Amino acid sequence: MLLIDARGMGAAVRPAVLERITESLRARHDTLPVAIDSVHGTRVERAKALERRLSSRLSQLIGLRSLGAPDSAGEARLLERERDMVWEDRVWLAELLGMRPDRSLARAVLARAWRDVELAGVRVDIPDALLRSAGQFPSRLRPVGRLLSATMMIEPDHPKLGQLIERIVRQSVPSFSLWNTQDYVTAAEVLARVAMWQRSVSTFTTSVSSARSGQGGRPLFQSAASESSSPSLPLEGLIERDAQGSSLPLRIASGREPVFYVVSVDEVPLEAPTTPDAQGMIVERWYERFSDGRPITEVKEGDLVRGRLRITVPSTREFVAVEDMLPAGLEVLDLSLRTTPSVGPFVSETAVQADEAYDGSVQPYFKWLYGSWADGWWSPWEHKELRDDRVVYFARTLWKGSYSATYVARATTSGTFVRPPAHAEEMYNPSLGGRSDGGVFKVVPRR
Repeated sequence: MLLIDARGMGAAVRPAVLERITESLRARHDTLPVAIDSVHGTRVERAKALERRLSSRLSQLIGLRSLGAPDSAGEARLLERERDMVWEDRVWLAELLGMRPDRSLARAVLARAWRDVELAGVRVDIPDALLRSAGQFPSRLRPVGRLLSATMMIEPDHPKLGQLIERIVRQSVPSFSLWNTQDYVTAAEVLARVAMWQRSVSTFTTSVSSARSGQGGRPLFQSAASESSSPSLPLEGLIERDAQGSSLPLRIASGREPVFYVVSVDEVPLEAPTTPDAQGMIVERWYERFSDGRPITEVKEGDLVRGRLRITVPSTREFVAVEDMLPAGLEVLDLSLRTTPSVGPFVSETAVQADEAYDGSVQPYFKWLYGSWADGWWSPWEHKELRDDRVVYFARTLWKGSYSATYVARATTSGTFVRPPAHAEEMYNPSLGGRSDGGVFKVVPRR
């Protein structure tokens, strides 16, 4: 493939070399097993061995078709084993079939691969179980890059192509995650293809207008393709309301070229929300009596309350911020202060001695990893803020699973107060998040 790409760029490649490569690939026999039972080992080992054989055969067939000597019969036999391939190779198979004049089979295979992809705010979300490779060069980014390359070739007007590009861009942002050369090559290659495609279609103008009935196509703004526009518009006169709720109808036109866009709507509800909402994250928040751990919505003035949060994510989330607004009758306690002696269970003699002995001269290794450590306990939350009216947590990465956080507050003022929902979101993808339930919290006077 390197020699083929070099020839396409104008480099001098001897035809005899490509001919010998073609002969070598043709000489390799099609040794695909009929079933998984024909491979030795445990069932898991047999499945992985079969995936490796299918991946090797796929690369061989792609090489032959790229060299102008396709093996159509071998491609048909490989297509029958699609379900035995890893997800990455199924996408690569669609790209192989996309090299044919008739792309109907390629579209079908690509559509089956897209079934496993979900939207996560402004980007797509691919389950972690699919981001594995059959060969000896693993990469978590290459499967996403293959999907982008295959989609740009077969379905360049795919409605989720913009969110897929955003996934590549976001994944290529430097972070603490470990990358290998496969990841770097994938990011550079596919983003270069996107840049070249953008330059080839950068002569059109995008216009946005209102699609609300009775507006008559009221124009909102225009933008050239070479510009990155982020206008802010008031919602007055653009909202449609019916029995099912409110909607923002817009008409976006750009001639015959596809346009990728994101619309962010900021709204203030007239009534405080009390029902939970999950858009990629599940947020649970409840209060417990500090003395016995019982869930409560009512407490006496002066008592201690423990606030508990549980954040559940179905897939890896990055740059997550969690904000828990307190009822006005509660005041959060900073347990690191010496002026908080009433919370005895949180203090141990060993922890006090360790804090006094540490002079700050040694930087622990965990300072450079995810999360944070306190008294020997790891937490995914790298940063925590205690304010008068809220508690804020921040995590660089939350892998698939559930994560908890807790704090202690004191009931300082009697009365009946609003219990605002706790809210979590990706800081750079705010439409991906969730909130807990809300309601009322009471602080009764102490006799």
